Amino acid sequence: MTASGAAWGRFLWGGVRVISSGGEGLFADLYLLTMAYAYWREGKTQPRAVFDLFFRGAPFGGHYAVVAGLDRALRFLDGWRFGPADIDYLASLGVFPDPAFLEFLRDQTFAGDVDAMPEGTLAFANEPLLRVTAPLVQATGVETGLLNAVGFPSAVATKATRIVRAAEGRPVVEFGARRAPARDAALAAARASVIGGCAGTSLLEAARRYDLTPSGTQAHAMLMMFGELEGFRMYARAFPDNLVLLVDTYNVLRSGLPHAIQVFRETTDRLGRRPRSYGIRIDSGDLAWLSKRCRAELAAAGFADARITLTSDLDEYVIASLIREQGAQADAFGVGTKLATADGQTSLGNVYKLGACERVPGSGRFEGVIKLSENRAKITNPGVKTVVRFYDGDGRAVVDEIRLADESPPALPREFFDPVDTWKRKTVPAGRWEGLLQPLVRAGCAVGGLPPVAAAAERCRTQLASFSDENLRLLNPHGYHVDLSERLWQEKQRLMRTSGT
Repeated sequence: MTASGAAWGRFLWGGVRVISSGGEGLFADLYLLTMAYAYWREGKTQPRAVFDLFFRGAPFGGHYAVVAGLDRALRFLDGWRFGPADIDYLASLGVFPDPAFLEFLRDQTFAGDVDAMPEGTLAFANEPLLRVTAPLVQATGVETGLLNAVGFPSAVATKATRIVRAAEGRPVVEFGARRAPARDAALAAARASVIGGCAGTSLLEAARRYDLTPSGTQAHAMLMMFGELEGFRMYARAFPDNLVLLVDTYNVLRSGLPHAIQVFRETTDRLGRRPRSYGIRIDSGDLAWLSKRCRAELAAAGFADARITLTSDLDEYVIASLIREQGAQADAFGVGTKLATADGQTSLGNVYKLGACERVPGSGRFEGVIKLSENRAKITNPGVKTVVRFYDGDGRAVVDEIRLADESPPALPREFFDPVDTWKRKTVPAGRWEGLLQPLVRAGCAVGGLPPVAAAAERCRTQLASFSDENLRLLNPHGYHVDLSERLWQEKQRLMRTSGT
């Protein structure tokens, strides 16, 4: 079973709990467990707490991020427990004076609720991507793992949308596994890249695991080993209908391209027809100039339909320049290092903050709390919150509203105001709205199943289409309006006045 259709351990898609052998409890910063010890010592383990996972500033100088990594989040929550070796290690630290606390940990599995924006959703600063409601020790203990699970894939998916948009409809393939910071990161990057719009990946394990399209041609080593012309011929005999030849091993125009054209002719004669898919790849040199020269010479040789793929340390800015400024002749791009490492911001920079707590265990009554700071960006929004996206009559996303989860459904027409610069107003006269936080886990069990990666990619594509080009442009994008409901804004102002006094 692929991860897109399977569950892990006790997260079987039907609500059945099956305890797996994994143990993720130690994937936590020490302070999370020292706080848990203090809670336990004072008998404060049962009140439920509500934490929000969000980011304060969008990556890559943009205004949005793409949600990804929920598969990793579910795996982590599934395995969140303390096995015998974990307990022995904690005991060896000598940090926790009462050994009964370790016995308490031994019995813990995640039994809370998680609501999340579906993968492929465009999110904005301060909006909860995930909302965790769980007993205090559990809600605290999963912080590090959830931030780790979501941060890097979301950064890669966001990077992918920027690269794919820069390519202006030309397919982009991810092939950065060898440059990813770790094996797990390579798999996560391949999956997130496809959510962000890439056509496929070179990494076979990711393709198998997530039902992605694998892609690959040949490398310089084959041509260095057997000679360029013979290497091309060998590859053509092996893959006559998927024939992409790497032409920059020695000299693109004097050697690589002439040899490729010769092999295209030989293959056409042997098959009695053109190869079904064929072309060249250029991996070094002046890509724009070379691609234009190659296009002209391919056309003169009768191979005008040959595809040209460009690679070589590309990112969104290089691709945009190649297409818009330099007139490069490219049918596809391969992007490695700068995609698989989310170059420019290797993680989302997400945070995990308490929003509300249950003062009386089991009461179901949550009280909003707030973190204050002299840095305005670090002041949190209190309460149990959700996010609603409003669309105008043309289906264009026009404003998001962070609101308390128990507020009545929103109605249009509606006037919105900026939560900081309150004199800035925006009226949405008609349209529809969408609640962005959806149930992911209830009472420790997954709700339904994650959609396939292809569905998350389609959601991302649809989401992007609902925003204006000005919101999405690479440089100096126009800001998108994110509001607080009036009730939430009033509660925030109240807590800002009274908290800590």
